[in-house]
Amino acid sequence: MQSTILIADDHALAGEGIRSILAPLNNIKVLDIANNGIEAITLIRKNRPDCALIDLVMPGSKVLDVLLDAKRWSPETKIIIINGNSSPKQFQLLKDAGVDGILLKNSAPEQIIQDVQSVLDGNLVFPDDVKKIIEQSENARPLTKRELEVLIGISKGLSNQKIS
Repeated sequence: MQSTILIADDHALAGEGIRSILAPLNNIKVLDIANNGIEAITLIRKNRPDCALIDLVMPGSKVLDVLLDAKRWSPETKIIIINGNSSPKQFQLLKDAGVDGILLKNSAPEQIIQDVQSVLDGNLVFPDDVKKIIEQSENARPLTKRELEVLIGISKGLSNQKIS
């Protein structure tokens, strides 16, 4: 049986690149590529794909909103977030919100195929690089009030004397 996939990425090259990685597979059919968050939500609601690969940053809607709306309109759709940058707190938030996987755009095509297949098989996928990024968020110590004041002073170009 063929699994259906929706790709959502506002960069045409990235969306088509992901499509070209998945298109040769006999067990996967790429339904469409959404160019923004609102289009992604609309296509997920309409098509109810087995899986959606969604870029972390797109115009039209925040990725967390896309995730929550997708889960509401098509609860059976597996959601994979794909991103080019590491964002520890955002990754942790997405993991806590129930995303099925987080992939980095610098992953090898073979790894992306393997990870998408794994999510389609019902597994959660957080590769080692992503786990390290999430651990950074979990282990991060928030700045104290004074550290924050110093940082703001530095960003304003104040001298050490004025900051102190």
